[in-house]
Amino acid sequence: MLLLSVWLYFAGTSGHYETSQGVAMFWSRWWALIPCVVALLALEMGRLLSRRAYVLVNAIAIEVFPLFGAPKGMRVLPWPEVIGVDFDDTLEAMTVRLDEEETERVSLKPIARHQRELLKRAIEGRVEEMSRNP
Repeated sequence: MLLLSVWLYFAGTSGHYETSQGVAMFWSRWWALIPCVVALLALEMGRLLSRRAYVLVNAIAIEVFPLFGAPKGMRVLPWPEVIGVDFDDTLEAMTVRLDEEETERVSLKPIARHQRELLKRAIEGRVEEMSRNP
């Protein structure tokens, strides 16, 4: 996208694109903004999607999607295997206890602060429900 923008800019400012009267087409250099805008929109959409598709909580399991290497690093933690969940004071990480020895630490930094609080309430409610009804 960047190379396309540079090419369009220089193509618009060079003397090769002139009308039959010899007047340069001033507007053609502005075509270089189109790929830049598309690239910025794609980056923003990627940023927004990465903040929302990180930790999924459903009735069956907690699903953890890492930002990089998702096909290899995706982890599904079924509720029957979860003994407890601990959150740190700043809500930037959670530790899922699967048994006495195995734990899974999940960083919550990509998730917005208010969404971390909702995630904590949802997970703690589910763990409490599982402890009452084994």
